[in-house]
Amino acid sequence: MDREKNRINRNTVFLFFGFFILFMLSFSLGVIVGKGLSRQEFKTAKEASREGYREEVVEIVKTPAPEIFSPLKEEEEVSLKEEKPEEEAQESVDTALSPDTTPSLVSESDSGEKTGERVSTASSFDGRYTVQIGAFKSREQAQKLVDVLKEKGHPAFLKQVYIPDMGSVYRVRVGGFKTREEAKTYSDNLKRKESVVKSAFVTLND
Repeated sequence: MDREKNRINRNTVFLFFGFFILFMLSFSLGVIVGKGLSRQEFKTAKEASREGYREEVVEIVKTPAPEIFSPLKEEEEVSLKEEKPEEEAQESVDTALSPDTTPSLVSESDSGEKTGERVSTASSFDGRYTVQIGAFKSREQAQKLVDVLKEKGHPAFLKQVYIPDMGSVYRVRVGGFKTREEAKTYSDNLKRKESVVKSAFVTLND
């Protein structure tokens, strides 16, 4: 009787240990399989994240950025187009030989007094008085103004003088008159009719 009980107890213990070992093996296998799946899922998620980041970078690279600056470029082109006519207008004014800025090169008064020594030949126009409309450091500019006035029928001529500390100065004059009154009347009419004449005064025709 006792032997049979001991045998049953022994079988029970063996069966318990068998179940315990089987449980441990199942648990270990589950852990190993779970780790493998976790690593694979993590790797898949990581690769998906990298792929998404890569697509985002590619999308950013493909996005055309120059459009951001295109309005500024258009404004600059419009600004340049607007400034160009102003520069051309300024050049046309300069080439029109407006003498209002150049007479300051020579210090003269309405009384006809001169401050320089004449070095050119005397004018071929008769008359004690003449009308002076400008004085230039550049002979070319002075000659252009003379040509313009001659084309309009005015007896313009060039007078070269020497000013101390300044050198040669080219005066643009028009006509020869017997009296100051005649010269003054012609000067007023010249300023009123000719746009290229900005200033004019009567001086001695010497």
